[in-house]
Amino acid sequence: MVRKALDLSEIKKEIRSRVPVTSMITEIEYEGPEIVVYAKNPGVLMENGDTVRELAKTIRKRIIIRPDPSVLTPPEEAEEKIRELVPEEAEITRITFDPSVGDVVIEAKKPGLVIGKSGQTLRDITKKVRWRARVIRTPPLTSEIIDGIRHM
Repeated sequence: MVRKALDLSEIKKEIRSRVPVTSMITEIEYEGPEIVVYAKNPGVLMENGDTVRELAKTIRKRIIIRPDPSVLTPPEEAEEKIRELVPEEAEITRITFDPSVGDVVIEAKKPGLVIGKSGQTLRDITKKVRWRARVIRTPPLTSEIIDGIRHM
């Protein structure tokens, strides 16, 4: 059976009908082959991973959840909260913010401690600071090439 691809208006209807209202979706748009969903409360969508997974199967597109730019915590305040949430043993070496996509990149010597058991610390960071957190390991040797690639 061949299924017809959905257009953006049908995708928007499908997403809005299945996602909890408490997520407060502000915008849904294409970004290349992916669908980006901006929400004022992205934590609700991240907690309901099964809902998003089922939606992705239905519309046959990868779905990216991003916080609405209006709800992002200022970077200085967000960095302070991140350092409070992450244990000292993780040895955070750098925190970089990318406001264009709402990402915060946390570079640490022990990334497993930043992620936490079953990703709990990472979810807590997203709930508290509203930035989408990504964790990378600090390289054992400093390298200008790696720095250039990671922090363009």
